[in-house]
Amino acid sequence: RRKTGLLRELVDSGLQDLSRYRTEVHGLKSAAANIGAMEVSNLARAQENASAQGDTAFILQQFPRLMEAQEALLDQIGQFLEGRRQNQSQEEKLPLSPQELRERVGAALGERDAGSDVLGVVSIFNFEFPMSVKRLRDADIHTISLTNYKTLIDAAIDIDYIHKSDAATLQEWREDPANWIPANKRQEL
Repeated sequence: RRKTGLLRELVDSGLQDLSRYRTEVHGLKSAAANIGAMEVSNLARAQENASAQGDTAFILQQFPRLMEAQEALLDQIGQFLEGRRQNQSQEEKLPLSPQELRERVGAALGERDAGSDVLGVVSIFNFEFPMSVKRLRDADIHTISLTNYKTLIDAAIDIDYIHKSDAATLQEWREDPANWIPANKRQEL
């Protein structure tokens, strides 16, 4: 919606900065095409071409149509995302529970103890639970992960999904998820 607001501001200013409008509408054209929203992309392309030719009359005449299509697209995306969020079960959000992850680390260590050559552990995500990290390090098993818990928390803070003050609580959970008790529940004990 930031792009929509910026385009509206540029049009409301009488298209005084036609070059900026062209740049911004070009970005909308490309972004829409990348996700297959060809109606918005085509309308934005026409706006981009008109701005290149200095045809402000066309821009002003067709701009409401572009904004209507863009708003409809944003609403559809929002509905899709909300539907996915509501329909995903906890198991889909987290393929393996922390307990299952511990069990798999234990299985890898067990295979090694049974005489198998365990070259390493490869994962998409690593919680880096201290107990698991220690056990793998002690067994001299190398791990490779595409991403980890700290990166996830940092990214969630960067996009304002969580507040920075939540990071300490999340880190506390990671230290011992099996025995972790939320701060507001500790007072009840």
